[in-house]
Amino acid sequence: MSLIKVILFDFDGTLVDSMGDLADIASDVILKYYKLSKNYGEMLYKLTSGLPFCRQIEMMFCDCEKNKLAVDEFETRKKSSFKEHRLFDDTIETIGYLREKGYMTIISSNNFKEVIEDYLSASGLKIDEVLGFSGGLSKGRSHVEYLSDKYGFQKDEIVLVGDSLKDAELAKECGISFIGKTGLNEREGFLALYRMKIIDNLLELKEIL
Repeated sequence: MSLIKVILFDFDGTLVDSMGDLADIASDVILKYYKLSKNYGEMLYKLTSGLPFCRQIEMMFCDCEKNKLAVDEFETRKKSSFKEHRLFDDTIETIGYLREKGYMTIISSNNFKEVIEDYLSASGLKIDEVLGFSGGLSKGRSHVEYLSDKYGFQKDEIVLVGDSLKDAELAKECGISFIGKTGLNEREGFLALYRMKIIDNLLELKEIL
């Protein structure tokens, strides 16, 4: 991957150990508004992970009149608890190493930009830029086009590191490289989509990039 100049990092489940809590909140909300069991709600949330929650809910329940209430409750609970989540143990070391090597490190998330920035200010993690679900941007094509317009990056200079199958699909749709991080999904889940590099922890990026 010698051409890579910029590394996009998914946030939840990739840099921050937050997916368990978010899945629990989502399953509570799905039980409350749609009367599906917590286990089934958690499964639906994880299957659609990588999209903004409002789009996840649309995929699960189409145009149900309860969707807005469910999304509002999820986002409120997520925001109130988010600073309690911890960075993975190797996040700061890995990001610092990559920045020292000259890579631009950017968070590309469908979490809200202001939520991420508040978290970063308290966590001590230094990153070059945060791209979130705001200002008409979302993870995938619009983030990649933003980087191309602002910095002149070409697609073969960009790699996305993420933990969800949707992250892998978005990278493929955008024509950029992808590295899957296990946790939410096992290696077999990623490899069922297409051949890709897979890591179990962020420090392995030192050997790949």
